[in-house]
Amino acid sequence: MNKALISLTTFALIQLLPLASFAQMTCEKVFHIETKTSSKKVSKFTEKLAGSLRELKSWDDVYTAKTKPTWEDYQTLATLISKLETQLTAKGQTQLPSHEIEYLKAELQAWALPYHRMAKKLSERPLAEEEINFIDRNYAFFKLQQRVNELVGLNVFPDYYIKQVPPDTALIEQGTQTVSNLKAAQGKLLSTTGYKNPSELRKALKNHSKAYSETLNMVDDKLVIAIHRPENARFWIPLAGFQNQRVTGSSNGSFNPDYRNQVESQLTFQNTETYSKQSVRYMPNYGEVRPEAGTTLFEPNTGADRYGSDLWIVKKSLYESRASWTPRDSFGQPRVPNFEAATSWDHMFVPWTSRELMVPYAVGDKTDIRGSRFTPGVTGAKFPLKGHSYGSNYFEAQIWGPLSLNDIEAFHFKVNPPSRELYDLLISKGIKVYDERTLPAKIYTFEAE
Repeated sequence: MNKALISLTTFALIQLLPLASFAQMTCEKVFHIETKTSSKKVSKFTEKLAGSLRELKSWDDVYTAKTKPTWEDYQTLATLISKLETQLTAKGQTQLPSHEIEYLKAELQAWALPYHRMAKKLSERPLAEEEINFIDRNYAFFKLQQRVNELVGLNVFPDYYIKQVPPDTALIEQGTQTVSNLKAAQGKLLSTTGYKNPSELRKALKNHSKAYSETLNMVDDKLVIAIHRPENARFWIPLAGFQNQRVTGSSNGSFNPDYRNQVESQLTFQNTETYSKQSVRYMPNYGEVRPEAGTTLFEPNTGADRYGSDLWIVKKSLYESRASWTPRDSFGQPRVPNFEAATSWDHMFVPWTSRELMVPYAVGDKTDIRGSRFTPGVTGAKFPLKGHSYGSNYFEAQIWGPLSLNDIEAFHFKVNPPSRELYDLLISKGIKVYDERTLPAKIYTFEAE
């Protein structure tokens, strides 16, 4: 037999071993994959699972980075995962029993081998940059496949692909480090506001006027970050999390990834060429800073509604470590090529911990703010704040690193309520649902409409 074929087949069959069974084995034994016989009966569920897997459409073009997965591909995997989780939960198990794993191993060999052979061929050479980028952009798809593997207890799908790009945990750490660097930079640039330190700035804000003092209190405790998405994203978010425009290939704002890389790298004082090579999942998702539901001092702004009528409210616990903001669209934020050239506090994405700087933009010279929109206008002449004095349609926020449904604390809809299925999913995860078709937003209880 051709040695290369033996090598490929051996690699593939090793991948089909149970996840906890990578003990040393002879090539011959691995090649034949001797399945263990068992007197235990295989459940109808597992028999149907084997049939469902064998009937899946071919993913050859996905595994060779020619075609990105379709929404039907995501739905197929999501359905498999849902059925597996339901079955295992009912049985009090975390993966299938060993005798059923052996059954699947035998039943799926012919179906799975071609996929594992493709992975083996790729592993024998360095991946091209476009191949790595393809895997990174479609990480959510490979992550769903890996979830199937975990639940089954068998590498049904090759795990080679997901191992070629950083895991979410590493990218969250990278995002946290980026915000940490912004905090350090802001600490050095804060004096360019005209105030020596945060305490002096906060004292000036508090003593300036009642409107400034009340707004400072709200900014401290009552702000949230909302990610706007269109209603057609309701299907994607539970499956793939929140994806920026480099992944989706679209935007309701400016779709220019190269220019966005330049803006984001300069506003974080990073080299643009180096930044552009980072994982797209590390790069930020954009949102709107707004008063949380129940706040009466300001009404929410509507300047970001063009990005979608659904608002996904990110958990507050993420903000200090992973969030930054700007008082205007970041494409219009003043910027310089590196930190050494920075001469103003707003030559950067401002870390969330410096959000008191929002107050002069939100209030300006107004004395009566109740009922007004939380909009970044002109800072006004009565409160001296050095830097650029103008804002734009809304306070923009950036969340660094991967975001999933598990990072959401509330969901607001402005047009159509969620389906029963989505509503139940949100409630099961402790996510509050709000009806914001009129203000103030109200807790929504599902009703058939």
